[in-house]
Amino acid sequence: MTFADARRCRALVVACVVAGGCAEPLQFAEWTIPVPEETRVIEYIAVPMQERVDRIDVVEDLAFGGQPEDPDQLFYRPSGLAVDAAGRIHVLDRGNHRVQVFDADGAFVTTWGRQGEGPGEFTDPRWIAAVGERVAVLAGGQRLSVWKVGEGHVADHRLPEANDAAFFAGTAEGNVVLGFHTHPDARRVPDQRRTVVGVFTLEGNETARLGEADDPSSTFEISAEGVADGLNGPRPSMSVAVAPQGQIYLTAAAEYQVLAAHPTGDLVWALRVAGRPEPLSADQKEAWLSPLRDRYEQVVRFDVDWPDRKPALAGLQVDGHGHVYVFPFVLRATPESEVPVDVYDAEGTRLFSGTIVNRRWRAAHGSFVYDLERDPETAEMKMVRYRLLEPFS
Repeated sequence: MTFADARRCRALVVACVVAGGCAEPLQFAEWTIPVPEETRVIEYIAVPMQERVDRIDVVEDLAFGGQPEDPDQLFYRPSGLAVDAAGRIHVLDRGNHRVQVFDADGAFVTTWGRQGEGPGEFTDPRWIAAVGERVAVLAGGQRLSVWKVGEGHVADHRLPEANDAAFFAGTAEGNVVLGFHTHPDARRVPDQRRTVVGVFTLEGNETARLGEADDPSSTFEISAEGVADGLNGPRPSMSVAVAPQGQIYLTAAAEYQVLAAHPTGDLVWALRVAGRPEPLSADQKEAWLSPLRDRYEQVVRFDVDWPDRKPALAGLQVDGHGHVYVFPFVLRATPESEVPVDVYDAEGTRLFSGTIVNRRWRAAHGSFVYDLERDPETAEMKMVRYRLLEPFS
């Protein structure tokens, strides 16, 4: 499908929606963010997998870590990484209560932090983000620790919502974007869990609340009779992505709905689809259950709460140029599968519809994306940088 065809289809879809006679009314996932009437709404045009002939290549560019003989190249339970404006790579070495800093070529620069409760010390550090010219570490005890290359530790602040963080990122303007669960006992009461997305200063002050959405759990219990109860069918969680330039993207994932917002909380545009996805077929349900049957051979019956419709979105990512990657939902995808992806610019213009290897990333800078992976030879964790070969850049 060409983009000229897509525009014609879009016109037909919009006409049908306005007329009210061609399709069922627009229905979207529950979301607390109000969408003002003046917000630009973009209708999504689906491209079938067989028509997605173009692909984005992902090529490994740099790898380091996973070396037991070098303490500066060995990570113990790393939980995140951040890349600053100069391309320096900060690996949150959670198990060692420290941050390892490397230059853009992978050469070791310095170590930040150690275990403890004093200034410049960490207890159970879990999240890290580049925030303007600084780097912020979110650790246990609602602690927001701020650092800067060349200065070391700058300050510690308290962030009360950090106890149950689900997402943490920073922007070039110096904002912190935090996703956190509202229920005080969310892990034990998953049906009541909702995820809130808020914007904070580095001092821990909330400046905007973007909204909240349900975040259902997929945990289940197996009875003595071999019945698995409380299992949710495929329900992607809410997804949040933050561009280095500052724009924030959110989706509740159940329906095809992406919201683009400024850190102030003002919406820029909304991407939506007319109608709803199809229900899950019996074959699709069986394909989703098959790995669980193999894993839990003692289970004689799975009592599954299936969604009324197949989820529309699998999640969002943003590259270092500010392009937002929107991933349509695929029922079964391995780490090396080719999956569909639609790419938009910051103004909501679609740049690409094609495929990409099923790889997600923890940080992005320029044409590079970064992740933490296990080294197949040493079984230790390492940092890997990939170059995105984007045909639309």
